[in-house]
Amino acid sequence: MRRPRPHRPPRPRLGTEDRATASLIRIALAVLPGREVSISDWGRLREHIEDLRTLYTFDLVDMTEVSDELRKEIESEGIPL
Repeated sequence: MRRPRPHRPPRPRLGTEDRATASLIRIALAVLPGREVSISDWGRLREHIEDLRTLYTFDLVDMTEVSDELRKEIESEGIPL
């Protein structure tokens, strides 16, 4: 005779529909470094950001490498952290 399972409240689960929706949330992080940053430092920073346990996707932007037009857009619409 099997023992009855104890009642457990339902746990939220991330389904495929949720994953598809979550992957659409992108946050651009525009960084203006105070010193010259090597390619390997940028790579390490990108790896740390990718390792964050979050549902969001982050794009890392080096402000020293963007066009003047994009820089103006970021400066006018961006939120300083």
